[in-house]
Formats: sequence, structure tokens, C-alpha cells
Amino acid sequence: MFFFTAPFLPRYLNVIAFSQLIVLWVAVLLLVALSTPKPIGRLPNRIVFAWAFPYAFWYGDVRLWQVFWPCWIALNAVIFFVDMLAKAGIASVLVWDITQLLVLVVTYWWSVSVWRASPNTRRQSWAFLARLVVVVSFLEIAHRIFIRVKFPRDFFGCDELFLNFTSCF
Repeated sequence: MFFFTAPFLPRYLNVIAFSQLIVLWVAVLLLVALSTPKPIGRLPNRIVFAWAFPYAFWYGDVRLWQVFWPCWIALNAVIFFVDMLAKAGIASVLVWDITQLLVLVVTYWWSVSVWRASPNTRRQSWAFLARLVVVVSFLEIAHRIFIRVKFPRDFFGCDELFLNFTSCF
């Protein structure tokens, strides 16, 4: 998360004051903390077959770590790989756009799954951190959309590459 997009933060940080940014983050932390449920006493310990994983994940019928870690690692690996290919000029801007759309859909499914499975942990702090990562994931997607709209020439290096220039504007 934010590996290739973090260098773009200082370019538009002058739009919002530092104090407003602190207030925004405190509000996000407070809302996530207030919405974090207490852990349930007994964790689900049932066998989920491969064909039932999407259903079990969606309804939160698995432990939190089972839905959080595999999906989070896979999503970040896809984002990193496609960003690396786009910055190298191997993947086109259209491929990057389609991948971001697919990442948005999978992130939505993953976030609902994590949100519903967050009581299925031993500590409330893990549920809080998982929900916070979900919120930050959507902020990352919004940040990517902002970069795609405002700074496509800088992100994709359209001046240096032989790309379809209409997709860079």
C-alpha cells in the first residue's frame, strides 16, 4: 500500500492544512474504535470447503486472520506488480485502469468480510487494527483515483514512453 503512490502526497498536501489532516485522522481513528466490536468468547472452528470460502468469508463465519492475511497479501501483491509494470512501461494505462477496477471490487468483498469477521478474534485490538486497515485501503484506492485523474503523466511517465497519449490526459 502506498509504495508507488506515496511520492505524490507532497504535491497536493498544500490543499489541506496539517491541523485539518490531524483532525481527519483522529476522527477516522475514533469512528473505527467506536465501531470495533468486542471479541466473541468462542471462535469459529469449523472446516470450510474450498467451494464455500467466498460464502464463509462474506458472512464472517471464519476467524479474522483467515480472511485478513491471505486477501491482504494477495491484493497488495497485485497492486505492486501492476504498478511496477505500469511504471516500467510494460503494462499500458488501460491495463492499469482495469486492474484498479478489479482491485476495487475485490477490496469491497474483502472489506465486508473483514468487517463481519472482526469479532472472531481473541483480542479487540486485532479487530480494531483490521478495521483500520480496511479504511486505509479505501483511502489508498481514492488516492489512486486522484493520481489517475490529476497526475497521469507523472505517474505513468507518458513523456518518456511510447504510449497512447490520449490515455495519459
